[in-house]
Amino acid sequence: MITTDRQLLKDYLPPFLFSLFALTFILFLQQLFKLIDLLVSKGVGLDLVSGVFINSLPFIISSTVPMAILVATLMTFGRMAQDNEMVVIFTSGVRIGRLILPILIINLFITIGLIIFNNLVVPEANHRVRRLMVEILRKRPAIKLRSGVFIDEFPGYTIYIGSIDTRAAKIHHLTIYEKSSRTIITAPEGIARTTDGGATYIFDLSNGEMHEPLPQGGYRRVRFESQRLIIKAKEEHRSHRGKYRGDREMTIGMLDKAIRREKKNLTTTRSELIGTMTTAIDRYLQYGPGALNFITTKVKSQLRKLRFIKKKIARYKVEIEKKIAIPFAAIIFLFLGAPLGYLVRRGGVLGGILAIGFFSLYYILLISGEELADRALLPPELAIWLPNIVLGIIATHFYLLVDRGRGLL
Repeated sequence: MITTDRQLLKDYLPPFLFSLFALTFILFLQQLFKLIDLLVSKGVGLDLVSGVFINSLPFIISSTVPMAILVATLMTFGRMAQDNEMVVIFTSGVRIGRLILPILIINLFITIGLIIFNNLVVPEANHRVRRLMVEILRKRPAIKLRSGVFIDEFPGYTIYIGSIDTRAAKIHHLTIYEKSSRTIITAPEGIARTTDGGATYIFDLSNGEMHEPLPQGGYRRVRFESQRLIIKAKEEHRSHRGKYRGDREMTIGMLDKAIRREKKNLTTTRSELIGTMTTAIDRYLQYGPGALNFITTKVKSQLRKLRFIKKKIARYKVEIEKKIAIPFAAIIFLFLGAPLGYLVRRGGVLGGILAIGFFSLYYILLISGEELADRALLPPELAIWLPNIVLGIIATHFYLLVDRGRGLL
């Protein structure tokens, strides 16, 4: 059996390494096109682009390792089944659990290594990517602006830009609609820049007009030679400087510390809410319903704060679970790929189709679960482990089919 173990590992490692390289390259293609566009069209320096390139790889690799394990397992056991090697092995009394044991041991080491990789390397790489993008945005503020479309990424404003010179940060044929006052600002040209690491956009406009509706009807048109307009970006689009880290830029230790901090905030806010409700009862008894207007507003604000804190805690828990659940999928995919490879008896086109199908199912469940957990609609532990549970049940079914000597139903 030792000879069989060695041959199995020899057959398994080449397709695993090839699949890992191919899948990483495929997933990185979209990012690669964006980086080439930054380098060639946007005039961003090679040092910044190469930094984004290198630091984007760890996140992609952490996603493709489980995929590569499934592809390699399907190819290896599919080829063995097609050559009737597995039939001979099973006839000699060896069960599938013993056959996959050497690969299982390898995958356990891969899983442990991937957990460490996801906890230490990926967050730091994500943090560097964000910092590099802040630097790119500082040097080329027009990169996030798009021409020929209506931009709704600025709260309270809709912006249309005819054309953009990204290198010089010049914008042409600009129209800005301010929703609250219904004011329209137009300018044939201007310059865009950012401050606060991309949190605020500053538009210096030239030779434009401002059309402002009047309360009594009609509107007022004002021409200007120069006008500066300062607009805040959406919260999720704002970049942060200094030591700030998003949830995907934190290690498990950092996330655990952030959860404890937010739980303290949650306790404090609940105490404040109870105090507010007590005050509301007292004021109602003394002054009647009219005294509750201010209290009602305060209660609503505190309830919104409670929901916001709960969602933050959920997001932090999601990231902790992902760092463990995604690497653990490597074990699930082994127990899924080995019996499937035997049952379909080939590792070629059909194996590839099956791999793509199960990849899609896994990541659809993962993305859906993450969204539900982030909204605090589902416990993070269940939401993130749900893909492993579902595919684990499927893998168990196929494993038992092979182990009991039954064909594909």
